[in-house]
Amino acid sequence: MALFEGTFEKYHQGSGRVPGDANWPGAKMAYNSGKKFDIPGEIKFFLEQAKEAAKQVGSTITASTHKMQPAVGTPTGWNAYFEMFSQPALDNVPEVLLWKQYSRSLGYTHDVPYRVKVGCADGYTRAFVESFLMKSGKPKYADSNYKGDVSIADAKEGRDERLQLFVWDEKQLIDTDPTSPHSGKTYDDYGKDEKTGLQTHITNTNQEIRCITGYQPRKYYTYDYTQTPDDNRQGTDACPIFRVSEAMLNYMEADCELNNGNSIDETSKAYWKALRERAGVSPDFDATIAATDLNKEVDFGVYSGTNQVSKMLYNIRRERMNEMAGEGLRYADLIRWRSFDRMITKKWIPEGVNFWTEMYKSYGSDLKADESSDALVSSKAQGLYIRPYSRSMAASNELRDGYNWHEAYYLSPLGISDLRTAAADRDLKNSQMYQNVNWPAMAGGHAEK
Repeated sequence: MALFEGTFEKYHQGSGRVPGDANWPGAKMAYNSGKKFDIPGEIKFFLEQAKEAAKQVGSTITASTHKMQPAVGTPTGWNAYFEMFSQPALDNVPEVLLWKQYSRSLGYTHDVPYRVKVGCADGYTRAFVESFLMKSGKPKYADSNYKGDVSIADAKEGRDERLQLFVWDEKQLIDTDPTSPHSGKTYDDYGKDEKTGLQTHITNTNQEIRCITGYQPRKYYTYDYTQTPDDNRQGTDACPIFRVSEAMLNYMEADCELNNGNSIDETSKAYWKALRERAGVSPDFDATIAATDLNKEVDFGVYSGTNQVSKMLYNIRRERMNEMAGEGLRYADLIRWRSFDRMITKKWIPEGVNFWTEMYKSYGSDLKADESSDALVSSKAQGLYIRPYSRSMAASNELRDGYNWHEAYYLSPLGISDLRTAAADRDLKNSQMYQNVNWPAMAGGHAEK
């Protein structure tokens, strides 16, 4: 919370979203009359609090065996780091500070492992996959060993092990449990149509299990077949909520922010090296910073507002994105960093795998990619990379040309009933609450800016 508040205030100053801004709506409230706000002091306070709280958590993290998959016949016990996200109980995992338990006997289960296995109408983006470093610690554009992305396996080879562990590729075993009828099959084997032998991961007509980008998440998958036989909520693995790694990343970011993005202390250095070593990446983060060209990075986190941040700060943001992927933090991070501003003037088109170089061949020659309302993939004319929301270019598809952003979206609007409840006579003019900037105080209103 302290890290969120400190960075939000830093990057949103002057937008009307921070107390004391010229267009801050709270200024008109009588209870704020005459108040002055020391925002720089608040930012410093919150960032220091973030560091202090994070340091109390410690630095004990789960070790990795650096194995990317289990052997056939051994569904468990192959990599404690991977299995931190795929075991029924986490009370003996020191890195996990808070977790949610499930129980088949109590009828309290979930469907996560099966959905990670077959697809869930989601997928990681090309930009996310491209953010991962090579094992040398260099970005992919700075390392001649990068194999390209003609296949997912190629894109992952020699890269950060978090990419290798937590994104499926064609060659990875999808079942190793001897009780599974699919034991020994690969991810690609599992995605083939039984009648035609053609691949269906990206083009499955069942929207619920289509991997829309081709980069299917693997975090939270378990090789325990009792949890993945079908879509009937057989999952009982625990869900980590807070991890020591997150606290370490909080410390690193707050520390870097307090030093204007230019330096970090010895504690941050130790944390950063530990996280990189677990991921199989060279611990020399200085070499990474030196090799980073922000103009070649495509991640939103390169920017706060319309300005590039320092190379050190961006690489800490990169570390956070790569470590915490799929754990529900990303949107809040981009909000507090004010990293969506460039979408106000230029739409963002999500992309996925390199489909039209080689991958398309495994999907058959009659693949429908004509930009019609029932097209299965985006057309080759749009580029080699899958554009999941541009499959149809019909006027009815509002996302065909990408996503845009409005200033108002950085804050959610308050409900009119809430504003009225804060007035003794339910008159909006007398409400003790005020609407967030760039949102109207009316039911059904739209963003004003």
